[in-house]
Amino acid sequence: MFGRGGRRRGGRGCARGADRYGRAIRWREAADGGTPASFRWEEFLVAGDPDLSSEGAFAAPKGLRFGADGTLWISTGISGHDLNGIAAVHEAAGSNALPAADPTTGKVRNVEIDGIFGRSTETATRDAQSRCGVGVDGIIGSGTWRCLHNFDQQPP
Repeated sequence: MFGRGGRRRGGRGCARGADRYGRAIRWREAADGGTPASFRWEEFLVAGDPDLSSEGAFAAPKGLRFGADGTLWISTGISGHDLNGIAAVHEAAGSNALPAADPTTGKVRNVEIDGIFGRSTETATRDAQSRCGVGVDGIIGSGTWRCLHNFDQQPP
């Protein structure tokens, strides 16, 4: 696999060699009429250092869920081990953002969670409420909290 500028980025099956941040892989059943266990894969997105990822910096993908409109929501996080270790390891991962990907185009946008509970957080909350089918008011009540808490634990 190759990174920006065509330089080799790692061994077979791992685009960057040692991979602290993770990535999302798209698996597709082979359309060759072969056995059901015949798959092809491609790297869909790479987390971590923005120098190695066109998607930008965000922490390791921890859970994936498709919204009703086909948007792929990616919950992210940094392990406690990395947070308590060398600062450079987790600083390169950026924030614990909530990336949203369009699987048809491959475009990824970060929905930054600013921690200030300002306009960005209200917008992200309203968007999540809409996707979860709870009342859209921008306030994290019990229904919204359950939705967010179970976001990466429930099947789509």
